[in-house]
Amino acid sequence: MRLGADRDRLGGGVAYHSEQWSLAAGAHLLDDASAERTRSLNLLGSFQLTQDNALHLSLATIDDDDVYESFYGSGYYVDHRIGSQWRIYSEGVLTRAKPAGGGGHALNTQVFFGFRYDLGNVFY
Repeated sequence: MRLGADRDRLGGGVAYHSEQWSLAAGAHLLDDASAERTRSLNLLGSFQLTQDNALHLSLATIDDDDVYESFYGSGYYVDHRIGSQWRIYSEGVLTRAKPAGGGGHALNTQVFFGFRYDLGNVFY
C-alpha cells in the first residue's frame, strides 16, 4: 500500500505452493488524478515437468479506461537444465491492446531463446 501526493496504490497477492507446482494471483489498484481508476489482475502458474524442465505461464489484464479500452497479456518461460549450472530457455509474450480513444487494436509478440549460467542466486 502506498499513499501520497496524487496517487493511492493498493495491491496484494496470494500463492499456493506444492512440491511440483505453484499458483499465484495478484491484484493492483491505482487511484490517481485521472478520471478512471486503474485495475490490474495477474495469474502465474509454475510447473516442474521433470527434474530438469520447468514451465511458467502468466496471464494479465489491465482495466484503465483513460488509456486502454482493453489490455490483455499472456506469457511463458520454459527451461531445461544442463548439468548443475547451465540452462537453455525460451520465453515469450503476447499482448493485445485497444486504445481508449477508439481505433483498432495492437498485437505484440516477442519470443526469446538463450542460455543461462547460474552462479548461486545470480545468473548471467
